[in-house]
Amino acid sequence: MRNGIFHLVTGTAVAIALSASPASAQKKYDTGATDTEIKIGQTAPFSGPASAYATISKTQAAYFKMINDQGGINGRKLNLIQYDDAYSPPKAVEQVRKLVESDEVLLTFQLIGTPSNAAVQKYLNAKKVPQLFAATGASRFTDPKNFPWTMGFNPNYQTEGRIYAQYILKNFPNAKIGIIYQNDDLGRDYLTGLKDGLGDKAKTMIVAETSYELTDPTIDSQIVKLKSVGADLVFDASTPKFAAQDLDGAGRAEAKALDRAVSLTYATESMRLTTRLMQLASWLLLHRAVKEGEMTLTQANREKTKVKLSAADPGPNDMIEKLPQALQELIARSMSLQARVRRLDTTIHAPATERAAIGNPLVPQLNRLKAAFEQ
Repeated sequence: MRNGIFHLVTGTAVAIALSASPASAQKKYDTGATDTEIKIGQTAPFSGPASAYATISKTQAAYFKMINDQGGINGRKLNLIQYDDAYSPPKAVEQVRKLVESDEVLLTFQLIGTPSNAAVQKYLNAKKVPQLFAATGASRFTDPKNFPWTMGFNPNYQTEGRIYAQYILKNFPNAKIGIIYQNDDLGRDYLTGLKDGLGDKAKTMIVAETSYELTDPTIDSQIVKLKSVGADLVFDASTPKFAAQDLDGAGRAEAKALDRAVSLTYATESMRLTTRLMQLASWLLLHRAVKEGEMTLTQANREKTKVKLSAADPGPNDMIEKLPQALQELIARSMSLQARVRRLDTTIHAPATERAAIGNPLVPQLNRLKAAFEQ
């Protein structure tokens, strides 16, 4: 009888296993991924004090659409679900919870801003939802031990602060530094990096520090404070709205007087200038790491594929010529710097045969001088 029951149970189990085989053979994915779609969540400041950053998210959405129009990735379409967080931490929490619990995304991608990312970091890690390429350089987002589901994207703000300090020490050793910073991880990390970089000289060179809150309508009082102590060099760790207020003056007034078409060029070229300088800064950071032994040249060569030295070239000259003179000069100087870095990049990273062909750029000039004296 027991054998009969055993055979009955075994036969039933086999039958169940066989009947379940097609189902068990189905591919298993995490929530948010199927054979045809990958759901990706993003919040961005489409409104609010940092709405200038929304351009990034709009561009990313356009790029994802292009990928989908070309067939997606291995047959899967990228479903990028975007919500406005207004650069407000409470709003970011609300929108990210919606992405995770209602939309059921596989991951979040490039949430923009230090305050918004900080507000949802613990939640996303508790839910084991990747916080991929958080658009911030605050140090708290490079902590794999405590936040393994978070991966930062921007260069580290403290590292940037130390680099700025080195530049100041070299070029403005007697500067009276006034500091204005956003009172959050972004501003405080920049401040820490700057002070670390200045070392013992921080106490004598920094004449004033002042911060602002995201909710402040203006930073007029902070600027007055820096002027009152005689600061002749301002270190500004702020976001677009407040940085623009800090820069308000004759040049800003000139920009406001531009007609609609030129105003659009002004905004476009300002963004291109920022992008160009960020790319150059990333390239310099990579090669600084090589010089200090933090990575090999081969590793830097792989990483530098992410740096687009040919990106963000300026628009037509006839429109550039209508911009304020100060901006024209900045564009010209940035293009000159970009050309020099491109030449360096080619010299450093080109194959040996190409480096030999490049040779010493002074040789043609020296040959011309030699020929002139031999005549």
